Amino acid sequence: MKRLEIQEVASEKLPSFDESCLVIFDGEWLSEHYEDSEIYVLLQKASRGRAKLVVVGGLTSKFLEALDKAGVEKLVAKDEEGNVRNPAYDNPLLVGFRWKTEITPDGKLYQYPSILISNTDDVKTMIESLVGWLGG
Repeated sequence: MKRLEIQEVASEKLPSFDESCLVIFDGEWLSEHYEDSEIYVLLQKASRGRAKLVVVGGLTSKFLEALDKAGVEKLVAKDEEGNVRNPAYDNPLLVGFRWKTEITPDGKLYQYPSILISNTDDVKTMIESLVGWLGG
């Protein structure tokens, strides 16, 4: 477990991310630094390495917007009028993103995004949701 400044990650001072990594952002911090280009570099690196990304509290909707801006995962959910809708539009307390890999019955691998959204303010329930999502 290590706390890093975003510039350390963007400047290649960090070893590669892999699927054993869990990156947790404070939602308030992320919304304050949402426009910083280093965020996009971090999200791209972590996503390529299959790290799990989580944001807790604050404007968590900014996290999925940042993934979109970084080119990691596009916001494609649409409302009745065809407008793009952020799945975390109401800023749930916990939002996560990861790539999952599955094998089809005919043996082909495919990857798809897995998004965690939890609006509980009960810490135990939040942790259980996170653990279930990480294990699933």
